[in-house]
Order: sequence, then structure tokens, then C-alpha cells
Amino acid sequence: MATGCSSGPVQCGACAGPGYVLSGVPDVLRHAVVTVCTGDHPCRTIRDREPLRTQGQQFLELPSGTRWDDYDGVPVRVSVRASQGRWEGTGTFDYTPSDGSPCDCGSLVAEVPLTAR
Repeated sequence: MATGCSSGPVQCGACAGPGYVLSGVPDVLRHAVVTVCTGDHPCRTIRDREPLRTQGQQFLELPSGTRWDDYDGVPVRVSVRASQGRWEGTGTFDYTPSDGSPCDCGSLVAEVPLTAR
């Protein structure tokens, strides 16, 4: 039995950027103000005009010129204020390098469990 493979170009979707995944908050937050602090870097505050959907990964812009593997193990502190309440929590970035295969992306994600304040 013979099998064949195509050697044509591979089309891949865009890779996800670095970010964090929240737990312990409602799926949708209205009038949310999110402050994210990564390691020793200055904190960033994001004010959403639209409702914040907290399911899935929230993307985070890192300073230009930084490498994702430099962030492996770095703490991520998040505080959220919204019309429904206030929450705070800390997680740690986990870096997974690409395995080098077509369409495989590395990842840099922190799981951040939040508790009400």
C-alpha cells in the first residue's frame, strides 16, 4: 500500500499573542477597568468601552524587543473593577516553545484565578 503526500505550500492561521486567562469572574463584565502587572514592568490599565468577555485568552502587548522565553515563570498580577464588583489575582507566565512543525505556534499564557475583593 502506497501513501502520498502533497509538497505544496502550507497555509496556517495567525498565531495567538501572549496573554492571560481569567477565572473566578462573570463571563461578561460591564464598564471594566483591568490593570495588569507583569514582573517588574510598569502596570498597564485597560478601560473597555464595550463589555469585556472573559472567556478565553485576554491578549497582552509586551514591550517591543522582548522574547517570550524571557517571561517564562514571571508573575502576572491582575485586578478588575466592573459594575458587577472587584477582583484580584496572580498567576505565572508559562512559555511553551514551538515544536518547529508547520503551523505550530509557541505560547506564553498565564492562568490567573481571581477572587472577589
